[in-house]
Amino acid sequence: MAGRLFRLVYASRWANVLGEDIEAALHRIVAASIGRNRLADVTGLLLAHDGWFVQALEGPEDQVRQLMARIGQDRRHREVRVISAASADSRLFKDWNMAGARLGRAADPLLIELGQVARFDAARLDPVGALGLLIHAGEAERRRELKDLGLPRAG
Repeated sequence: MAGRLFRLVYASRWANVLGEDIEAALHRIVAASIGRNRLADVTGLLLAHDGWFVQALEGPEDQVRQLMARIGQDRRHREVRVISAASADSRLFKDWNMAGARLGRAADPLLIELGQVARFDAARLDPVGALGLLIHAGEAERRRELKDLGLPRAG
């Protein structure tokens, strides 16, 4: 069935083709993706950390796979590796057609648990570890958004 919910998680190295820092690249990619992803019914989160991107894409399988094919051709990404690709029961990143996040110090315990604190290498992440990092980054992004709006934190 073409429209079933599908989640794909990948990692790639950031290729600095525009001479900008990774923060600027993250914002540029997110800004360009929001409208296209909304039209394709794709949601997700793009995490940037230590020269790597880790991203979750959720939506209809055909749309997610087409988007992943475009990412594979994007000069800003190199060493693209799909970590997991499978149907999903629900969206984990339903609040965003695309959001960008960076890992802060609060992620250190998780990075230590994953053996990734000394030298981050997203290519070594397994599906559970990659999704755990993305969920952690998504929760931090939600808290930041609520703070920016002056709203109380949920739970």
